[in-house]
Amino acid sequence: MINWYSKDKEYVLKVDENGAAIVGKDYGGLMRGFISLLMKIEYDDEYLKIKTVTEESNYKINNRMIHICVFPENDLYFIKKLIRLCALCQYTHIVIEFWGTLQYDCLKELAWPHAFTKAQAAELIEECRNLG
Repeated sequence: MINWYSKDKEYVLKVDENGAAIVGKDYGGLMRGFISLLMKIEYDDEYLKIKTVTEESNYKINNRMIHICVFPENDLYFIKKLIRLCALCQYTHIVIEFWGTLQYDCLKELAWPHAFTKAQAAELIEECRNLG
């Protein structure tokens, strides 16, 4: 039984001489705790290390959201990088708005010729979900 975890926190991260542990209230919280752990990795001469730490999420706003507008000059890789940056910033929600950059089954004229396919849009959504 983990007695250092508080249920009202999004995640708790603990690193000591015995190892590292992350507890999240849900998958998103667990991923944000994991990303927080990754940001604590330091390089010292020839070794990677993480200092002893106990960290609890203390966000006063539970829903941290961002709105990404996809324009014709944006490619799939660029949007994925934005999504990953949002994960590092520990946003909880992302709104992706395609400005004529999503191919529709009907009225194909509403999209740019090089617009994203539905499969590519699904790939972006999956990236968001995988990062919590």
